[in-house]
Amino acid sequence: MRKMLLAIAAFAGAQGAFAATADDVEFKMNAELRARYENWMTPSASSSNSESKASVKGRAKLNVTARKGERYQMMVSLLHSSLYGESFSYNTDQANAGIPNNGSADRDVIISRAWGWWKATDNLNIKVGRFGIDLADGSVFSDNDWEQVPATHEGLVINYDMDFAKISLYAIKNRMYGAGNGFPAWDPQQNMYFVSFDLKNLPEVLKTANIHIMQVSRDQVAQSAGSVNAAPNSATPVVGFDGSGGVNSLAGVNEQRAGLALGGEVAGIMYKLDGAYVTGTGKLSAGNIPGTTSGTDYTISQSMIDALLGYHLPDLIGMKVAVGYHTDSGSGNQFNGTQGSKTLGTYDPLFYDRHTNGGLMDVVRWGNLTYYDATLAVMPMDDLEVGLGYYVFSRSASGSNSGANVFGANYADLRGSLSDSAIGSELDAFVNKSYESNFKIAGHFGMFMPDSYLKNATGANAGGRQDQTIMQLMLQGTMTF
Repeated sequence: MRKMLLAIAAFAGAQGAFAATADDVEFKMNAELRARYENWMTPSASSSNSESKASVKGRAKLNVTARKGERYQMMVSLLHSSLYGESFSYNTDQANAGIPNNGSADRDVIISRAWGWWKATDNLNIKVGRFGIDLADGSVFSDNDWEQVPATHEGLVINYDMDFAKISLYAIKNRMYGAGNGFPAWDPQQNMYFVSFDLKNLPEVLKTANIHIMQVSRDQVAQSAGSVNAAPNSATPVVGFDGSGGVNSLAGVNEQRAGLALGGEVAGIMYKLDGAYVTGTGKLSAGNIPGTTSGTDYTISQSMIDALLGYHLPDLIGMKVAVGYHTDSGSGNQFNGTQGSKTLGTYDPLFYDRHTNGGLMDVVRWGNLTYYDATLAVMPMDDLEVGLGYYVFSRSASGSNSGANVFGANYADLRGSLSDSAIGSELDAFVNKSYESNFKIAGHFGMFMPDSYLKNATGANAGGRQDQTIMQLMLQGTMTF
């Protein structure tokens, strides 16, 4: 680890010398340092467990790009993520008091991006390796840079760029499953193939216009007895492609997805419209869901709509006011033994931008979710934005085995009453301030008020009555170089 950091430092100091070599290879670097303070008050929403949780998370990124002429590039991004204080266990003996005696993976540097790029023609380029993916406004694919470790994908993308449009073909290998931990010795895997079409150089009335079509597939894997434990109240217990179902979620899947993203502004009126439809088939392995048998077939039918309408008054302290509506499908009885439906209707949101959508507290995520929201933001100065946001959340479907993605601090699962739909409401106040030399400060204070879904939770689905307001204070500073 120390040798790696020394090598990075040496390279950084010498990059000027490498700007041009005999082979005309140019190296460029940029970096980011970020620290985030979070204080959760009553994060479990339960009066019987009302303690606060405070933490500081740090992240450092170093990006190195090598360029040879106009046709060849290579990029490597090194990332270090930490929860301050977690890496160390301190000696308590008098002679070594305060001396760290232990470390963990929290101190490691990971390779977040590593790709090569070839400009085959003036219009055609190819990228291969490990990279992030952003489609349109992030309603389906986003690199989720708000997270400590951004979303990463490995595969190939071919881009054909024209004056009026860009066509991208993706081949992504999501996961390989090797032998061990109940997996067989053959080659089960999870892959994704899709095409994305973006219109370019559009007027302000249509700044975003994207259409995408995807094929996602996963091999069915029967694991050893007792190795699969599906959560009965999880929104996507067995087929989440983002890993939300856990490493043991290995139902076979043959899924087709189509989506549309539109957005723009005209005469001060802002709008956004995203839609997605998912269809396909799947096959469960024995033990995936209690009460099912090996080879149980099911169909996939899911949908999502996300819309926004607002008004921008640039001459009135940059005021923006907007209302939004989101709904995605749910299943009332999701694979609940012989009583359950054989249609998986709970929407799988893939890698959507989780922080931008659905409230700044990140308490609720897409999947069997419907909500309304209203936001107001003003810019009293060019480098200062303040605003308010209000959200009302409910489950799209309720039933004996339909869940909701509701979380407390550190994404602790909050389970609710399976017969109730109203999840709760959230009020956010936020501020963003920019300074010279690429330094930014962001902060928000949020309150999440539980409704009947959490308040009426009983038995195994709750550790006490979840009727207390969850509050979160967040402060973040970011420097870019």
